[in-house]
Amino acid sequence: MKRNIILSAVVLFFILLTWIEVNFIYDNKSDVVLDLQEETTQSNEKLITSQILANSLKRVYEVFEQNLAKNSSDKKNDEASIVFLDELTDIIKKLEIKLINITPDDKEKIGDYTYIPYDIEIKCDYEKFGKLISELEKNSRLINIDEFRLFNKVEKATSKKTIEALLDNRVEMKISTITLNKGS
Repeated sequence: MKRNIILSAVVLFFILLTWIEVNFIYDNKSDVVLDLQEETTQSNEKLITSQILANSLKRVYEVFEQNLAKNSSDKKNDEASIVFLDELTDIIKKLEIKLINITPDDKEKIGDYTYIPYDIEIKCDYEKFGKLISELEKNSRLINIDEFRLFNKVEKATSKKTIEALLDNRVEMKISTITLNKGS
């Protein structure tokens, strides 16, 4: 009987010890864990936002650096940049657009900027023209689309053959590459 009392006392002691441990030691730990999870989530969101901003700023810096001329005799201020013309013709070829003509014009200096205009004439449908504009926007050079004129033959659509020909529009564009002159 003494042994049963001792065993009961030991079991009761462990139950009491467990109850004290749960109620006083681990009681608010779940709240702390939840708070730490929320804090970790917020920190991860801030980190992701910072990474996105850093990548965007890096892209802005690269574009700025690509379009900054150190002085007026810098090759970026040369008329009809061969590198840009190569990039432009590669884009047009990749999009399977028919190139009719590219003519560089004389450069213009306006304030701290040098504009090198190009007259472009192409034949394509609306979708390819939109893709061309998108590709020009992605280019590392700063490009301004000064104007474009789209010539379609809507009034001549009388048969299925002429309707299919409507998809092949002639487009005249005037674009300019822009260079910022550091020496100005």
